[in-house]
Amino acid sequence: MRALLLRVLVGMLVVAVTMSQGALAAPVLRIAAASDLRPVGTKWVERFHQRYPDLQVDIVYGSSGKLSRQIEQGAPFDIFFSADERYPAQLSAMGHAHGMPKRYAKGRLVLWWPREQDISWQTLEQADVRHIAIAHPDHAPYGQRAQQAIQYQPHASILVDKLVRGENVAQAMQYVVSGAADAGIVARSLMSDTSQGRFVLVDESLHDPLWQSVMLTAQVSDAAMADAFLELVFSDEGQALLQEFGFDLP
Repeated sequence: MRALLLRVLVGMLVVAVTMSQGALAAPVLRIAAASDLRPVGTKWVERFHQRYPDLQVDIVYGSSGKLSRQIEQGAPFDIFFSADERYPAQLSAMGHAHGMPKRYAKGRLVLWWPREQDISWQTLEQADVRHIAIAHPDHAPYGQRAQQAIQYQPHASILVDKLVRGENVAQAMQYVVSGAADAGIVARSLMSDTSQGRFVLVDESLHDPLWQSVMLTAQVSDAAMADAFLELVFSDEGQALLQEFGFDLP
């Protein structure tokens, strides 16, 4: 009898500990986001934690094309922020979205270098500019748009010969920061990450617009939690942060 009672008490203790551990584990919102969102994404998460201190947010940044492919293959993301609205539209058409994608911003492309002289398409042709960094056009929207803009230049072949390609627009910028490239055609939103050099906006008539959209994935683990994050993104506060980092609003 005493042995039976002991087993019952031990069993109750195990259940209690398991329930306690479960209660302590905060819900996690998993987000896949285009690399150009890193500065504003950090601010969004800070504001979200102020509203919901018990909730955890994990963001993975990368090129929109590669993130889209991961979601198509079943990666466990709840929300996808894409630098090109075509990727969420394609995922939605294939049944990988919960609800419809929604446009949240338009990105801007810039010419940038760490020098203190003004930069232009003409200065990029100079002999002392040996390498120009862009995101890879095969899967990164900023790289695709950079390639389009280059084709409109009178001496496009000179610029093309200087190109080095990063996995995403943030890596392209790092090539310039590290000295591996002399200049970059990158995202306006990432200019807050450096105090060096000069940049100039690329004329939008030279490339397709960088309309960006967000979607909940079909495998979203907690739609209410994901909706709460998007409520912040589309609030006046969330939209003001986008503008602060150089995005245009829809």
